[in-house]
Amino acid sequence: RRVSRLPAGAARDALRLGGAAQALGRKESGVNPIYLADLLLADLFIEPTSGRPLDPALRETFPNGTA
Repeated sequence: RRVSRLPAGAARDALRLGGAAQALGRKESGVNPIYLADLLLADLFIEPTSGRPLDPALRETFPNGTA
């Protein structure tokens, strides 16, 4: 099944509403949902997988084959 991204505005609004619901219920989660949205939507600079084999890296890390 095809997966698509949730627009940033919709994610922020949903978390804001969740925070309002918590406040109305007099509950504290320990996380401010408004700031959580910014954290979840931040560019984390995660590099995509390269698809390269691991053998050269393993040989470089364990040159004597002691792994």
